[in-house]
Amino acid sequence: SGTSTATWPLGLCQMDIKAVVSGTTQHTETLTFQVIDGVTA
Repeated sequence: SGTSTATWPLGLCQMDIKAVVSGTTQHTETLTFQVIDGVTA
């Protein structure tokens, strides 16, 4: 993941990032905002 992340659906991005954020399982809803921020930036 990294280059194709922007092409992936938000659902897949959330699950992928969820494990990479801090190595712990967190709420996907909260990570949704972070994922969009990272992909957009």
